[in-house]
Amino acid sequence: MIVFDYNSKRNEPQIIYKDMDHAYQLNEPPSDKENGGFCHEKNRCDSIVIDDNQYMSGDARVKMIRTMAYLVLFAGLLGIGWLNIYKENDTSDPISMAEYLAEQQQEWQGTKAPAFTLPTLTGEQVSFDSTSSKPTIINFWTTWCAECKKEMPVFEKLYQEYGADIDFMMVNMTAEDNREQIDKYLKENRLTFPVLLDEQAKMKNAYDIPAYPTTYVIDQDNEIIALRIGALEESQLRNQIQQLLN
Repeated sequence: MIVFDYNSKRNEPQIIYKDMDHAYQLNEPPSDKENGGFCHEKNRCDSIVIDDNQYMSGDARVKMIRTMAYLVLFAGLLGIGWLNIYKENDTSDPISMAEYLAEQQQEWQGTKAPAFTLPTLTGEQVSFDSTSSKPTIINFWTTWCAECKKEMPVFEKLYQEYGADIDFMMVNMTAEDNREQIDKYLKENRLTFPVLLDEQAKMKNAYDIPAYPTTYVIDQDNEIIALRIGALEESQLRNQIQQLLN
């Protein structure tokens, strides 16, 4: 489990490793930071969602969310629309949030991408495995993630340019969306790239998604050459594509 402590002289949150009972005792942020800077209900979000899933309820949940206000603002600066703050059974020394995200990137780079088969909106089954012969870009997103929405036009534009040479797999975390929402979202934003549905959160678990949006860049040998956490600018994604094709 990962908990963030803001009672620090550093310019960014510190990650501390404690049980949830102790986590509730962390200092709360100033009252002027408690409202407007973040939200928890995903259908009411402008920026970021903290995922607390089964860990908290009632007053304890409210207190922890308020404690996370600075984390939300910091993550927003990184272009992250959702951040998974939990990592079970971890007793590591405290690290910063930026260091934690960097560790996630280093952990995956150079490894083989997990195989999967997922459905599309029309019911077609699409597979990615060792027989895949083209470079692949896998993006994990949701309809309620504001930072995901920012990069969607970039992915659409480059899909139109490079779709014949690179497999674009835009994986919607359907366990947190539904098909009607996704279909409406694609039409409203004029998005035509292939969308796969992670309806049972299998991909989220297999790829250990730490935040939305997250993008994996995979070469023709199924090796992960880059993991990008947060919204991508066109120049960033184009550079990754050029690296795949050269």
